[in-house]
Amino acid sequence: MKIVFSRPTDSEIAIRFKVISMNIRAYKETDQEPIIDLANRRNKDTHEFIPLTPKSFKEWIADSEPLILVSEDKQLTGFAAAEKGWPAEPDEIQITMICVEAESNAASIERELLDSCRKHSEAKGVLTTLPIGDPKIKLQEEWGFQLDGGILQLTRSLAEMPPQPPIMHGAKIRGLKKGEEEEFVRLLNTSYARPRLTQKDLEGWQRSDPLFNYDCIQVVEFEGKLIGAGVARRDIEYNEHYHTKRGYLGPSGTLPNSEDEVSISP
Repeated sequence: MKIVFSRPTDSEIAIRFKVISMNIRAYKETDQEPIIDLANRRNKDTHEFIPLTPKSFKEWIADSEPLILVSEDKQLTGFAAAEKGWPAEPDEIQITMICVEAESNAASIERELLDSCRKHSEAKGVLTTLPIGDPKIKLQEEWGFQLDGGILQLTRSLAEMPPQPPIMHGAKIRGLKKGEEEEFVRLLNTSYARPRLTQKDLEGWQRSDPLFNYDCIQVVEFEGKLIGAGVARRDIEYNEHYHTKRGYLGPSGTLPNSEDEVSISP
């Protein structure tokens, strides 16, 4: 389970804190090695962390195009990575990773990195995710963050799966067809009532998994239109690191007028 936080405004920050002057700058290629080292050391005991490698780091930057800022005092002391997109609102950024060396002023460095990410991105808000019970929850609440709902991670075995619920008369479930990509993306974005998916995401799924095909995207067709969709993918990095077999369901959704009538099990 994770907790999602929202970020206060500049004025609220100014009331609570005295600004600390430190050197925070944009990422450059020479930062790759110290960032990977810091991330792997500081995250080794966190929930389902998969160690970074030069290859995975470069792929992440190429695919996600994150904003990366680093703090330094003669040498790198911390970094933060922020991205736009789900689950952040369109005018927000999500902090996907933040790591700081274990120093006496570590909390101050982390706070400055968070503030700098928002300012550099010109976002109105910042989301962070933390596991239940993380000591940083109290710390970030002191900084002005507020609990803003939550994200649940649920897993289950595929053995003894319940039968698929019925769908409305006249609808059929099938795999996505070539040429339906744009309609599929539009369907899910309409379902979420916000930008959730782009065709670039679809291309990324295909690129990262040679076994991924359009049968992994199940859609509900009714009267010649797609009204529901669900995606099933292999969790490749997790499986390779933990030597297991796990899949991932999502995104999935139905058009607003159909959500009470359609049930889909990807």
